[in-house]
Amino acid sequence: MRLLLGVPLAIAGGWATPAGAPTFHVHPGGDNANSGLSATEPWLSIDRGQPTRVRAAVSAGDSTIAVERASQLPPGGVVTVDGRNVTCGNRNHTHLLGCTGTADAKVGATVVGAWAPAGAGDVLLLSGGVHFLNCSVDSATAQAGASYAAAVLYAGGAPGAPLTIRGTSTPGQQRTIIDGRDLGQGLRISTSHVVLEDVEVRRGQVQVFEAADVHIKKGRFHGVGRDQALGIEYSTNVSLSRSSIFDVAPPSPFPPPSPPPFPPYTT
Repeated sequence: MRLLLGVPLAIAGGWATPAGAPTFHVHPGGDNANSGLSATEPWLSIDRGQPTRVRAAVSAGDSTIAVERASQLPPGGVVTVDGRNVTCGNRNHTHLLGCTGTADAKVGATVVGAWAPAGAGDVLLLSGGVHFLNCSVDSATAQAGASYAAAVLYAGGAPGAPLTIRGTSTPGQQRTIIDGRDLGQGLRISTSHVVLEDVEVRRGQVQVFEAADVHIKKGRFHGVGRDQALGIEYSTNVSLSRSSIFDVAPPSPFPPPSPPPFPPYTT
């Protein structure tokens, strides 16, 4: 089943990007230690530098902090946990390790690293190819409360200066694909003033959760089994334009449709 949606923009000029906005390049073969300011120095992660949240209560003196995700943070150094500085020796995809200076922190407390994320007025230019979180995990080993999406956004743009995430759909070139690897989400947006355009998301939901002023243009979204391809919850002023949704599962008791094959791509 193929469902086409076209929703007019709620704000005139909602797709505009401010003149002179910084552009940060993202490539599946990039490195988050790069500047991101050119195609030869791309970042690896779409959410490079984005904050995360504590997913298990922290007690003073703990050396390990469980977070929703940590791959977008520096591999070590000072982070702030609920506004307090903590020094960490390393990290993996879901934990900050070798930490000193920890204090009590509740589940949901904000964790901010040293790298500044792209923000108001910036453009994240995603290369063609497949963008995903490269870690050894599957549905059986995924940890509760952790996110294995390709990106989770907690910091966005500002009124009149959105954070723009732009892929490529130029004929003859690789499309930009975000792959959730059947682990629930491909991309989560939990912030305000974000434009998402020219991307295809497969094997994971695009979730717009507790967000505002999110505008999606020319997207292609593929559901996973009976999961929704696009979920919008507790959010305001979300618009969709010139986008396609595939593999929409009908409600029970009807069986889900057979998924069409994905177009060929190379990594």
